[in-house]
Amino acid sequence: MDGGDTSSLAVTLDETELRLAEVGAEPKEVVADKGYHSNATMTGVKERGLRSYVSEPDRGRRKWKGKRDVRKAVYGNRRRIRARRGKRPLRRGGERLERAFAHLLVTGGLRRVHERGQEEIRKRILVHATAFNLSLVMRDRFGFGTGLAAAAAALAAASARGLAAFFGEIGCISASWSRTTPLPASQAPGCTIGPKSRGSSRSHSRLSGRPLPPRPA
Repeated sequence: MDGGDTSSLAVTLDETELRLAEVGAEPKEVVADKGYHSNATMTGVKERGLRSYVSEPDRGRRKWKGKRDVRKAVYGNRRRIRARRGKRPLRRGGERLERAFAHLLVTGGLRRVHERGQEEIRKRILVHATAFNLSLVMRDRFGFGTGLAAAAAALAAASARGLAAFFGEIGCISASWSRTTPLPASQAPGCTIGPKSRGSSRSHSRLSGRPLPPRPA
């Protein structure tokens, strides 16, 4: 909708109440930044029976003559945001909302859209936000937020396993050269080199099937 944050808060709360009512819940608290703070929004939130945690901008000394209800709502909000308990929801809002908005606007490029009309822009933002929320679900479920990150992690894991197997075989070969009897499986796990045959000065590797060089004297 057109207008500033203070004029859009009431519409946002109405829509939030409808969405929560569909799942059998109701809002109890309102957390917002200082752009939503005004006398009208504070009294409106109080009339809804909600606890407000809205950052208050520095407006200097206020005059409350004839505004007893407004003063009560503003002072109640000020008292809550200054308390230790009130700082936690503001901090969570900065972590979960402001960072998400920054990611959508800056990284996602939503500061400028090429669609025309509010309805088309709304669809664009909805699809963009849905993809972002899906990445959060994927990161929580699988540990990766994008397909590219998952592919890179899988490649790194495969490379690590291959290197571990390679150096394990090198260790087994070195052990077979320096010992007359093969190492126990507990000491050389993953070795694929068979035991030495009696009367033979060479062993065979199951990796290549070719005889190993003679053990150094």
